[in-house]
Amino acid sequence: MSVGTPQGTATVGAIRFRDGEFAVEGVDAPSPQGQFKMERFALKSFSTASLMRWAASLTTAGRAPSPDQMLGLFGVLAGAEIKGVTAPFKTTNKLVMIDTLSLDWGSWSARSRARRMWLPNLSRQPIHPVQNSFH
Repeated sequence: MSVGTPQGTATVGAIRFRDGEFAVEGVDAPSPQGQFKMERFALKSFSTASLMRWAASLTTAGRAPSPDQMLGLFGVLAGAEIKGVTAPFKTTNKLVMIDTLSLDWGSWSARSRARRMWLPNLSRQPIHPVQNSFH
């Protein structure tokens, strides 16, 4: 799938929903600062029925949802993953690269544990001269 933008043509390799996993793969899109690329974005164990039940529970007229109600959104999925991201950092001509960012919390309960794996591949060169003292 491709879409024309003022900066050029953006493409998406695939959008899949299989075995409860919603995934967008192969994104390649131009931006004013440079090219944005993402191998994969996935929502794990996504449940449409749970999403509808959660949304229906928020129907308190005239009141904002409580923090407990908002935390119920975590019960709709069991995790999320972003993989292979390369994006320009503001107007510095530097790239931000994320190899894998994976958050898994399984079935939501007060005793669930979050597992994070973030393997950034960031340039060690300072973006601003003041940052030299931090290396």
